[in-house]
Amino acid sequence: MAEAPAAETSQPRSASPTLIDNASYTLSAEKMSDEEVKAQRVHLADLCAKGTALYARKDYEGASDILSQASILQSVVNGETAAENADILFHYGRSLFKLGQSKSDVLGAPAAATADKQSSAAKAEGAPHRAAAVAPTLAEEQTQPGPSDAKKPLFQFTGDENFDDSDDQDDEDAQGQDDDNDDLATAFVILDLARVCYNKQLAKISAQDESAEEKGKGKAQADSPALRHIKERLADTHDCLAEIALENERYPSAIEDGRVSLNYKMELYPADTEIVAEAHYKLSLALEFASVTMAGDDGHNEKRDAIDQNLRDEAIVEMERAITSFRGRVEYREQELKDAGEDSAEEVHLAMKDMKEVLADMEQRLLDLRKDPIDASSLLADAAAAPLGSILAGALDPEAVEKATAQAIDVSNLVRKKAKPEDASAKRKVENDDAAGQESTSPNKRTKVEGE
Repeated sequence: MAEAPAAETSQPRSASPTLIDNASYTLSAEKMSDEEVKAQRVHLADLCAKGTALYARKDYEGASDILSQASILQSVVNGETAAENADILFHYGRSLFKLGQSKSDVLGAPAAATADKQSSAAKAEGAPHRAAAVAPTLAEEQTQPGPSDAKKPLFQFTGDENFDDSDDQDDEDAQGQDDDNDDLATAFVILDLARVCYNKQLAKISAQDESAEEKGKGKAQADSPALRHIKERLADTHDCLAEIALENERYPSAIEDGRVSLNYKMELYPADTEIVAEAHYKLSLALEFASVTMAGDDGHNEKRDAIDQNLRDEAIVEMERAITSFRGRVEYREQELKDAGEDSAEEVHLAMKDMKEVLADMEQRLLDLRKDPIDASSLLADAAAAPLGSILAGALDPEAVEKATAQAIDVSNLVRKKAKPEDASAKRKVENDDAAGQESTSPNKRTKVEGE
């Protein structure tokens, strides 16, 4: 069984923006009576319940708004970095992360569907763009309403109003992308703060366990429910942070968070579960893309002249482990079907068929990884054409493990990428001195965090 990583530093990776503007609040825990504090805690629990209910209904925007209010209130009652703030910060950050995903034009099946059509364009540009990076451009052009050629007049007069409309459309598109980036940047900050709070809780419980051992009580054979909860949350938090890093093409950060998340999941769950398989798969992707890109002088990613074979070899190992893990789950489900006989539902058979297709895709992915590409461009082109995606969409919820095979499984939407890459960084921090760091403290972001 893999060992969980040692407790990390209890400091954010960079100077996180404050959750509230203290000058705008006259209420504080010191000024409240005991009854007022209790009343605020009841209100806090109510907000948290509403937010999680909205999240369960996939109303990520509504959940983010409610949980933003909860995070403000708890920072007043408990203090901004109090360990007990971790759960609400996690739910808030996860909601923002899902909201940013839902707003992105490059997520989901449409991007994957046009991957093959864009591979030649990606080669010509020579940039480290996957299929998801360029597909939305054509998709947007194809879906733009306009008159057909047959209905176009022979002579067309274009005036200032046409340019005004175009400018307005560009402004709307830019604003939409800014909102998306803002949600993801805010999610990173909030989740990183949740990580700090969870690590404080982990350190406290670990100290209590050591104290119990010294008193002769001996070491517990299994984690207590409270300790397991913290480890599960840390696994999920690092998983979200890794996905945001992948989204922003910060592959070294994605690798670092992916490793931590994987270590926790290997400790918490059996090896032949979808959760563990997906963690190996995501780490393999981060390693693969890191092997062909590097941070340029301007801070943006650029193609390596030569592939980093060490990173590529690690990507192969992680993909092999992902296949081994997922194959074990497929075999387990097959045995369940045999035991059920004719009584098994048709949906279960369909789910099994989907799982086998996923396994075949992963095996093909491994074959592609083992090839010796001529250069980094050819590898990126192969990656663009390959079906990349999450093994299961419910990795953040441990209960989804048993429910996952009751629905179709899609592997076309794991790696999400913006058309415009953000700054790369190999350090564990939230952009501190660059433009992305300034964006994380922008007025738009503060509006979302403060929930005003």
